[in-house]
Amino acid sequence: MRNMSFSKTIEQARDRSKTVTRRWGWHFLRPGDRVQQVEKAMGLKLGEKIKKIHVIQIVSNRPGPLRNITQAECVVEGFLNKSPLWLRSLLMSMKPKKFKGEHPNRIEYVYMTICPTYDTYYVDTVECCEECSEEFGEEDYCQRCGYDTSYEACPMCYEPIARNGHDGPHA
Repeated sequence: MRNMSFSKTIEQARDRSKTVTRRWGWHFLRPGDRVQQVEKAMGLKLGEKIKKIHVIQIVSNRPGPLRNITQAECVVEGFLNKSPLWLRSLLMSMKPKKFKGEHPNRIEYVYMTICPTYDTYYVDTVECCEECSEEFGEEDYCQRCGYDTSYEACPMCYEPIARNGHDGPHA
């Protein structure tokens, strides 16, 4: 599992108010990929260890210009009381020089929680659109630990859907 640094947004990552991040590079991430959020991934001092935050699962990853950032985007980035202009400035200050002219990738994700019984990860909450909710039938619960084991793609938007479920070895 890859580590992704959230050094500028540690608080938002810890309290799970951030569900979108923008990154130059990271174009290889696909829906369903899992990534370890960390406080700092590079520039560690000798003997310093990586501090893990949460495991996240990618929902979508697509490039987009910074001019598309709205107040709603500030909220999902974890900045409730900041303006789109402020967020654009912050992101431009972090842009590596080698990505001249490129747009950052807008990476949307959900937080994973570890199953206390089987030590596997499951998605905390994934809410889908109302059109999709009628397409899903009865939820299947794992006979062993009680967690929902249903996991499939949304019939409308084809994004991965997990309803408080996990995909452990017994699923």
